[in-house]
Amino acid sequence: MSELEWSNATELNYGKKLKYITQVEQQGFRIRFQRYCERTIDLRVEVTQENALVAWAEVTEDEHYLVCQDISVSCSFQRRGIGTAIFVVAETLFGKPLENLWSDIVSKSKIRGFWDRPDRPFGTSPSQ
Repeated sequence: MSELEWSNATELNYGKKLKYITQVEQQGFRIRFQRYCERTIDLRVEVTQENALVAWAEVTEDEHYLVCQDISVSCSFQRRGIGTAIFVVAETLFGKPLENLWSDIVSKSKIRGFWDRPDRPFGTSPSQ
C-alpha cells in the first residue's frame, strides 16, 4: 500500500468555506489528512486536540461521487463543527460534494439532523 504523508488541513484553499475550518481550529483542534493510493479508502481525515484523537473519517471517491464510509466524533466533542469541517476538507480535496448514500441508515441514527440541515456547507442539497 502506498501512502502519502499527513498534511495539515490549513494548507488548502477553502474559499467561502474557510470559516468552518477556522471555527474548529480556534477551539484548539488540529485537522490533518492523508490521501491513499491503491486502497479502498481514498482519504482519512483526523482531528486532534493536544495530540489526542477526537474525531476521524474515511472517505471514498469514484468518478461520480464522494462517500463517507465511516466517521466518528467523540461524544464530548460533538456539536462543535468538527464533522462539518471534516466534510469540508474532503470536498475541497476532491472538488465534488459528498453524497449521502447511506440515507436509510442515517435516517435511523442520531446524525439525521446533521444531514437534514438545509444550510449545511457540504453534500448535495436535500432537494437534489
